[in-house]
Amino acid sequence: GAATEALLEVRVLLLGEEDSSGVIFETLASLDRPVRDIKRAMCRATGLTEHHCCLSKDMPGVSPQGIRLGADYMPELKDERLLGDCGFKDNKALLFLIYVGDLPPRLDIRPQVLPTLPFSR
Repeated sequence: GAATEALLEVRVLLLGEEDSSGVIFETLASLDRPVRDIKRAMCRATGLTEHHCCLSKDMPGVSPQGIRLGADYMPELKDERLLGDCGFKDNKALLFLIYVGDLPPRLDIRPQVLPTLPFSR
């Protein structure tokens, strides 16, 4: 029923320089909310600017030289896409954020070990 509607546990992980990568925002959201709502709530909570935020469910790849590629290589989640259409599993969503503006000086970043993805054969 509507009362037991699944909530998605959303965590946003900022991909920054070595010392500025980590979780900056966590929330619960219903699956019928658009990505824009997460972005807006995150910006309200953190002082980030919405149009500087690039959210993705996949980390940008790594170049053959082992350099992490930038936001241009990260498939961005469109603002109007519904969370329920993003293919998250187990009601958990880890979103990766690349921020193209200057970070606020007092941003609260909780260091998080980046998930290491299994290498595809």
